[in-house]
Amino acid sequence: MRIRSHIALAAISFILSVLCGCGGSSTVDRSLEPATLTPSSDLERQLLKHLADEPAPGELTIDGAVIALGPIYAAASAARCRTVRLPGQSAARLACQAGQGWFYAPPLATAGGAGGAG
Repeated sequence: MRIRSHIALAAISFILSVLCGCGGSSTVDRSLEPATLTPSSDLERQLLKHLADEPAPGELTIDGAVIALGPIYAAASAARCRTVRLPGQSAARLACQAGQGWFYAPPLATAGGAGGAG
């Protein structure tokens, strides 16, 4: 009887370790990392350098261009993000910070469609 209980305990331990992922090697799910977009102008590149110094929402002027900054929020990707609207752009862009610097992220999907207004 004692041998059966040890075998049963070993089997249960093995099944739990497989179900819990215990003892396995850890992997990083790269699909959770935010996607990045390349800045399309010199002004967009300059803006990314200034975002770390502008924590509050409002306006920022770079080389005479007035840029509207939205509030910073924590994204599901663990990045810090905010909307930015540059002069002459019809829609705001999404700028995020993960790790060392800021980058542009693809538009968020909304109820009205991908990247569109509701």
